[in-house]
Amino acid sequence: MDGQDYYFVDKETFERMIGEGYFLEWEKVHGQLYGTPKKEVLHALYQGIDLFLDIDVNGALRVKERYENACLIFVEPQSQDDLMIRLTLRGEKEISLRMKRVSEEMEKKYLFQYSVMNDKLEKAYRDFTEIIETVRRECYGKNHR
Repeated sequence: MDGQDYYFVDKETFERMIGEGYFLEWEKVHGQLYGTPKKEVLHALYQGIDLFLDIDVNGALRVKERYENACLIFVEPQSQDDLMIRLTLRGEKEISLRMKRVSEEMEKKYLFQYSVMNDKLEKAYRDFTEIIETVRRECYGKNHR
């Protein structure tokens, strides 16, 4: 929804925002421009709020370059066949383009500190929360929320 989960702007506005340093990271994915507003992220972090960014691999690596404290968690599909089935069931277009990008992103998995296999929801959720608890203990000590 515009203004809640996403903000939609035209290409010219987006490119101006890039030039003004508006984004924490931005990327062109499948022909579309996506970015994460820096001001909102930094505001939440300064308040002590943990943030989870659902961004592509290149965007995540840019965040890590700029903010070395960032923790990168790679969420990987059970298999490329499984991912292709899920994309098809969701009605995604340009599946071959998306699958090519998945292969490129899988090659960069080693650059992430952690990885979660997205096969069974309960297990993936448990693995993800264990990683978050570990990172919180390492960064903030045992008493952090």
